[in-house]
Order: sequence, then C-alpha cells, then structure tokens
Amino acid sequence: KMRSKYAYRDEWYRDIIDTPSSYYIEPFQIAGNLFFVGTKDSASHVIDTGEGLILIDTGYPNMGGHLLHAIWKCGFVPEDIKIILHTHGHFDHFGNTAFIKKLTQGKTYMGKEDAKMMRDEPKLTLSSYFQGIPTEMFQPDVELEDGDHIVLGNTVVEAIHTPGHSQGAMTYRFKVQEKGKDYQATLCGGAGFNTLNKTFIEETGKDFRKEFKNSLELWKQMETDIFLGNHTPQSCVEEKRERKKREKENPFILPGEWKEYIGQLETKFYQMIEEEG
Repeated sequence: KMRSKYAYRDEWYRDIIDTPSSYYIEPFQIAGNLFFVGTKDSASHVIDTGEGLILIDTGYPNMGGHLLHAIWKCGFVPEDIKIILHTHGHFDHFGNTAFIKKLTQGKTYMGKEDAKMMRDEPKLTLSSYFQGIPTEMFQPDVELEDGDHIVLGNTVVEAIHTPGHSQGAMTYRFKVQEKGKDYQATLCGGAGFNTLNKTFIEETGKDFRKEFKNSLELWKQMETDIFLGNHTPQSCVEEKRERKKREKENPFILPGEWKEYIGQLETKFYQMIEEEG
C-alpha cells in the first residue's frame, strides 16, 4: 500500500535495486581518522578510534558487499568494528546492520524512539518501499537518548536528538584531528521531507512537522567545521573528493557550510508546506 502511495520514488529505488554497481564510490579518507565508506546515495562513515572502529550507518540492504569492500580498502577489517551507530531507523541506513553485527559482534546503537518504531511499527522504517529486496530487522543493543556520549578509544561522539525525519533521529558530533588540529564534525540525523509531506501524514497518521521545526532551530545553533550528510549528495561528497585530490586545503573542512545547508533546508521545508496548502 505504501509503495503505491509513494510512486514518485519508486523509479529511483528500482534503479538502486537493479543497478547497485552504478552507486559505487571508491572509499577514501575525509580527514584525520574519519573515512567515507558509503555509496552515491546513502552515506556511511568510519571513525578509527585507535581501539576499534565506529561505523555510522550501514546503507541499503543490497549493498553489504560494497560496505565490506570499502572498509577493507581503507585498511581495516570488519572485525575492527566495535560500535555501529545509526542516524535514524530507516532501511537505507540500517539495511546491512544485522549482517555486519553477525560478522563483527559490534554493539548497535539507535535513538530510543526509532528502536521502538522498529519493534512496534516496522512499516515506518520505509522498508516496504524496497519490495524487491528483503530488509533484515534487528533490535539495537543500546537505545540512545538526547545528550548521550559514545566513547571508544580516542573518540567521544555526542548524540543529539533531532526528530522530524523520524521520531528517533540523532545528530552526531565529534572531533576529528587533521595535521595536529582539532575540528568539529557534525553528521545530520535526518533531513528528508519524504516523511514530512502531506501524503505521508495522511497515509500513516504521523505528523512530525513540529518536531522538525524544533530540530531546525537546534541545528541553527550548532557550529561545525566538517559537515557530514547521511545521504551523500547533501554534503557534496563526490565533488569534494575530486577537489581533495588536487587542492592543498582540505575541501571537507569548511566552516560555514553547515549553517548554509541548514538555512537552505529550512527554506525548502517551509516552501513545501506552503505549496501543499
């Protein structure tokens, strides 16, 4: 039922199912101990803490091979993964988690509201979009709350509850050291409008717009040097990767980009509301 309601996205998702190789990006080092291991659509990141890896988001369920290849290509092995964080509980961000956990025994983390959603209302994980490929569910080992800190090795990740795209979406903030200097990195917890539009609200009876407005205000207060999106195009990953090969300064370290992105996101959000009436 939900698939027909969201037909405007079906063609795109079908392309991901049928041609996953076209979504390949060679993995690379963003800055310091931070690496990109995602695809052209769904972003995944690895932090090397010195005592194991923190993996953030595991991507679509049919791209587990890509994720493993990317981790190896960056010089690690899957067994290095100790912690698996999730920005939120949608299938394109946890699609490989059950598989990766089985391989590594890494501890899984998710916002408590999204952990509840996976238990009680799994259709809201949007996995029904992807009818061509089964999505293996799991239950997180740790249910995160606002302000929790995840500590491993030399890294402390702060989890900030920023609901809207989902009720349990978490924005993550942590420090990255590049050439002896610390930089603040921020990974947006969820910016898509596909769960905020009129169609979704009418279909599910779930209206998260008020929560999203509050999250926008919270995001606007944050300062960051390295902006990370949980979808690859959000932070122009491919463009920056090519620039990084030829430029002296790291294009991923760009203070001001975060606030510019949030400002644009806010404008588009209110435009959507106005257009829908």
